[in-house]
Amino acid sequence: MEESKNRQQIYSGKIIKVYKDIVKLPNEKFAEREIVLHNECSAVLAINNDKIIFVRQYRWPIKNYSLEIPAGIMEDGESPEDCAYRELQEETGFIPNKLSLMFKMHSSIGFCNELINIFLAHDLSIGKQNLDEDEFIQIENYSLSDARKMITTGEITDAKTIAAIFAYTCNK
Repeated sequence: MEESKNRQQIYSGKIIKVYKDIVKLPNEKFAEREIVLHNECSAVLAINNDKIIFVRQYRWPIKNYSLEIPAGIMEDGESPEDCAYRELQEETGFIPNKLSLMFKMHSSIGFCNELINIFLAHDLSIGKQNLDEDEFIQIENYSLSDARKMITTGEITDAKTIAAIFAYTCNK
């Protein structure tokens, strides 16, 4: 196990903090670790009429559009379930009447602590989309078979979305 010896904050922003840590290794040597701290998140694989509900939005880091399941950062005091419920409604307008935790995952464990709670939503009611002022989202619906093909063709590259579809497929 590694032991922290020194931590230097490099950056503090709206959704992340970046640190450079000096750690002592099991062989008594020292190494640098750059880490990103990120608040816990929830994402939702929502099924409506045998179709998965996706959001397509522009993602600045990849300079392209991404097809993903709805997701977002937990607000202060919010439970993972409440976050999933809120994000699905805000991004798609759908309200889940049945929401169950499928699994939890770390998005990129080599440098980031982000933990994503992945939920399955069934029995949806239609509500009203309520996007943040900086969100521009298109809603798209695809069958499980089409979604799996879109992973293999590279149209879906988002890790949480791929993991959710895989987990859902395993339970079918």
